[in-house]
Amino acid sequence: MLVTPQEIRFDTRADYSQAIDTLLRSTVGSLRVFDLDLKNTGFESAARAAALANFLGQRGGQIQMVLHDPEHLLRCCPRVMSLFTRHGHCFAIRRTPDDLRLLTDCFLLADEDKAVIRLHADHFRGKLLLAKPEDVRPWRQRFAELWDASLPSVAATRLGL
Repeated sequence: MLVTPQEIRFDTRADYSQAIDTLLRSTVGSLRVFDLDLKNTGFESAARAAALANFLGQRGGQIQMVLHDPEHLLRCCPRVMSLFTRHGHCFAIRRTPDDLRLLTDCFLLADEDKAVIRLHADHFRGKLLLAKPEDVRPWRQRFAELWDASLPSVAATRLGL
């Protein structure tokens, strides 16, 4: 399927949500997420959890998340945690160190050429990039740097000691 390169701007929660849905529908290989705590991504909804499950069920589907604070994920996202437990071999979650917690942007990167970017976590203004590998490349590099600087924080299994 040939996709025309697009940059679609948004500035409301509803448009941000629609951009995430569009991104998830078109993701085939990797999903990388940098977010404060996942509260505004809607990943815990039944529909988004199903989309993530379908994606992880594909051959080669992989999710990497870097979060400032994973507590919301641990306490309020049982669907996502269930996916993490079932697909721990292709799903990893890290936490930013204290010196990076001042970063306020949020983004989701899909494959090599798609992204949903919000420049500040307090606002829903941002853009959806489709079939724009040159525009997504710096964000992929940024995510790689965040990933390398972050530490594993959430285990797929709990030890009952």
